[in-house]
Amino acid sequence: NLHQYIIDILGPAAEKVAWRSNLCSKKICNNQGRCTFPEDDDAKAWKLFTDDTLPFYAGNITCRCSQNYTGRFCQQTIGPI
Repeated sequence: NLHQYIIDILGPAAEKVAWRSNLCSKKICNNQGRCTFPEDDDAKAWKLFTDDTLPFYAGNITCRCSQNYTGRFCQQTIGPI
């Protein structure tokens, strides 16, 4: 049944992806951006957000920074905060 599938499978998976993407943002992007994987031509990076045992490697990530932040890992401020 579709409803049960959403409750049992999709809901928990979406929660884990959201939690892991926030963790990546905090650890890699200095809590000022979102993790992106520009070299992920095969679209496999999403697995990093579903498996708690897979670490984030900064070498594979470029952050998409929030306003007023720049740098590969959003480590520099630009303008007033």
